[in-house]
Amino acid sequence: MGSALGRNPVPLLIPCHRVTRSDGSLGDYVFGADAKERLLRAEEVDVDGAADLARRGVRLVGSDTTGIVCYPTCGDARRITPGHRRGFRDLAAARAAGYRPCLHCRPA
Repeated sequence: MGSALGRNPVPLLIPCHRVTRSDGSLGDYVFGADAKERLLRAEEVDVDGAADLARRGVRLVGSDTTGIVCYPTCGDARRITPGHRRGFRDLAAARAAGYRPCLHCRPA
C-alpha cells in the first residue's frame, strides 16, 4: 500500500499522510516525514499517543460503544473517549472481539 500511496498524484486531496506503517510508526511521506507530522498535528492527531500505542503493539483502536475499529490517526478514532477505547494488535483480533472496520480509514 505504501508504494501505491507514494505515487499518489494528489497527496493533499487523497490524504495519504494519514496512513501509518504496519509497526505503528508514522513512516515516510512524499513531502518528507516532518511535513507528514505537521499535517497530522494540524488535524489534531495525537502523534505522541499514536507512537506510544505502537510501542505497546497496539495498531488499531476500537470503540466499545460502536463496535468500530480504526487506525489511531483516523478522525473517528480521535473521538473515542478513553473509557470506551480498546486497543487491538490487528484486524483479526478486532473482528474476533466483534468489531468491524471503519468505513473512513478502512483498516486492513
